Amino acid sequence: SPAVPVCTARSSDNPNYRKEQKKKKKKKMMMMMMMMMMKGRKRELNQR
Repeated sequence: SPAVPVCTARSSDNPNYRKEQKKKKKKKMMMMMMMMMMKGRKRELNQR
């Protein structure tokens, strides 16, 4: 049988997996916040 690469090992067994997921989630949140801020700013400019 072919050797199984490490990356295909179950994610839950990888101690770094959760860290990576947290990082991704944080990044996503940051992106969302940035988008909201930009939209808010545009709206403010339009109201003036």
